[in-house]
Amino acid sequence: MPLVYEANVMGFTQDCPMGIWVFSSGWLAILLGLLGTPYLPDCCSPSDVGFIDVASIHQQDRELMERGVYGIAGFLRVSSELRILWSSPYLSRLWCIFELAAYKKVNPCGMITFRPLYVERVLAIMLLSGASFGLCFVLVRSGSGGASMAYVGYALFVIPYTIAAVLLRRNFREKHMLRQELETFDFSNVSCAKEFDRKFILAAIEKWYGSQEAFSEFVQTELRQQLEPLLATSRFPTPYLLLVFAALMTASLEFLLALWKGGAPPACLVSFAVGILVGVDIFLVGALIVFFANICDRLAPQRFGRFDHLQTALAMLLITVVFGIGSSMGTVAYSSSLEHGFLFALACLLLGCFIWWIDGAANSCACCSQPSPEHEVAPSHQTACSPIPEVSEQP
Repeated sequence: MPLVYEANVMGFTQDCPMGIWVFSSGWLAILLGLLGTPYLPDCCSPSDVGFIDVASIHQQDRELMERGVYGIAGFLRVSSELRILWSSPYLSRLWCIFELAAYKKVNPCGMITFRPLYVERVLAIMLLSGASFGLCFVLVRSGSGGASMAYVGYALFVIPYTIAAVLLRRNFREKHMLRQELETFDFSNVSCAKEFDRKFILAAIEKWYGSQEAFSEFVQTELRQQLEPLLATSRFPTPYLLLVFAALMTASLEFLLALWKGGAPPACLVSFAVGILVGVDIFLVGALIVFFANICDRLAPQRFGRFDHLQTALAMLLITVVFGIGSSMGTVAYSSSLEHGFLFALACLLLGCFIWWIDGAANSCACCSQPSPEHEVAPSHQTACSPIPEVSEQP
């Protein structure tokens, strides 16, 4: 082992041999898993078949393209789920808003899921931060990096998460604008690249909704209400949280292996595993990620003009202070006794449950506080579980 870890756990003081093999192999496994998941869909997720219009409809041959366009309603009708890969220009594109509204019309019992594209970008930043911070932490605690490496480690934690906070605030701000765009949607303001597509969509809208004005009303009222629960949540998907946990645990497992190689008693190993692996890496970090996303959502609006960056600084200050205090308390707890390690893990679990509950309650309140439409949607706009015939025009 190239490194040495000076252990001080529950009276066990020993220079333990330590390496970076768990850390490096763990990150290699994470990288290979991310790269291999698209090629092993049946092993990593339930098997499904997806229809992506831009990939499934011919974009060069006009005849094939028109045949694909006329079959859109049929694909929407038999689809069990519509996944919205959302970005800020979504509502400005005629095809996007048409497919969303058409899905609710021809397949009213189908499920709509809201998948913002910025989530994966923020996750990549978090993983990069976890890798750099974990490596610096291993070097510092092993005595190989010097005191300056500690400052480098915290900088590598703060800087990427500050970038993530800026991205989250900007994207949550765009999500809030989406609510306003739904409330003030006007069909005449959306764009379409091809005249054939515009004529087809106009024909379908007049067939299903009666007029462009009725379609705009449907988007402003019923469709907005159906999408509101999807827009209210700010949580990261649970599989992404598990990926962040795994990334952080690679460094902690290095210390656990060093304790075992150094001959630490079983009680010391259990105390470290409970206090750090469970208490800090799972419960505390999980709570902070939920809190991080929630506070970036609450601080998304630009309130202070050119000093708006102060809101980002406030979010990072809260996260850094809580993480620093929590990890220090975890170290003291597992080092003192096994009971203190369990009590610390329990406290982190309660904190995580509390923050998770607060986040859910805040999202529910945000959803329920949305104003109801001024008038009822016309009966012709109501959806039922009986499919409506697709547009059957031929070129």
